[in-house]
Amino acid sequence: MEGSESSDAVLNRWQSLYDGDDLTQFPSQPVLYFQQWFSLATAHPNIPAPEQTTLCTASAKGIPSGRMVLLKGVDLRGFCFYTNYLSRKGNELAENPYAALVFYWEPLGASVRVEGPVTRLSPEESDTYFDTRPRGSKLGLLLEKKMEGSESSDAVLNRWQSLYDGDDLTQFPSQPVLYFQQWFSLATAHPNIPAPEQTTLCTASAKGIPSGRMVLLKGVDLRGFCFYTNYLSRKGNELAENPYAALVFYWEPLGASVRVEGPVTRLSPEESDTYFDTRPRGSKLACIASDIQSAVVKGGKAELDDRYQATEDRYKETPDGEIPRPAHWGGYRVSPTTIEFWRAHKYRFHSRLRYTLKQQTVPVEPAGSEEGGLEWHLERLAP
Repeated sequence: MEGSESSDAVLNRWQSLYDGDDLTQFPSQPVLYFQQWFSLATAHPNIPAPEQTTLCTASAKGIPSGRMVLLKGVDLRGFCFYTNYLSRKGNELAENPYAALVFYWEPLGASVRVEGPVTRLSPEESDTYFDTRPRGSKLGLLLEKKMEGSESSDAVLNRWQSLYDGDDLTQFPSQPVLYFQQWFSLATAHPNIPAPEQTTLCTASAKGIPSGRMVLLKGVDLRGFCFYTNYLSRKGNELAENPYAALVFYWEPLGASVRVEGPVTRLSPEESDTYFDTRPRGSKLACIASDIQSAVVKGGKAELDDRYQATEDRYKETPDGEIPRPAHWGGYRVSPTTIEFWRAHKYRFHSRLRYTLKQQTVPVEPAGSEEGGLEWHLERLAP
């Protein structure tokens, strides 16, 4: 999908949108505001598929999961997508009809999070959309999407396409984290993937209501996937009461996605301190000033600016290396029990490989160590 304007023109329009403290200047209907943002994302030449979104669901037991879907309609009634009712997400929505959508448009530096109950569309609405799909898509297929790139991107795609994707499962790494690292290195090398570490974190409340947001992967080894955040944030509170999560990585230029699920534990204070010391001074101060993350700010942006300025003044004589990590901020590790690798294929007849930890009960402690010792079951799934 190509934008109708230059990226600079779209960014100028984006930056002209009101973002002040007079809340009466924003649309009274959030869907109308979303449509403004979506139109700009659609116009941006470096956002090839603005309709791609992470769908976060949770089982009846409150275990969250996530995957990519396509937005196919939005109006004041809600946000619509289509899928197989017998799929995992279909089954989860049948037993726990709540979901969250997370849109992320990196060239705009913009994200939208949508949460609420889910209902099936009427058969007539589904029939109407189904009739618009290409013949091959109706058969479970979709026309191949071609990816354009520079010579360097072509080189990355050549390496990507050379990765084995056959039926001899012994040809795949026995440890899924090692396979993830192969994919991640290719995503990192691709010139059109500016931030491969961006991922959707899906959590659920104690009542099993799912939510999602973007975070940054800051480390991965055989023990799991690490990110850092405010422990007092909504995600921190949900992880405290329901310590399970899902991560969804999506790298559109490769046609690749990875889904990670498992229990979550806090990193040790020493691990969090070590990472905190690597952050720029401004980021350290922001962590200290943002102890109220996700709380309603009644004083507007001025209140936030005042909090940051007060923190900056408090530590103006403190060297960067001596700024202490605040107790409300630190790291988490998702210890995977399931990792799924998804590769786009023509006609939407995609390739899906799922690694499942042979330990069937979800472990409380980290699932492994640098030395390995984890045993996984690998199987291919239907598209």
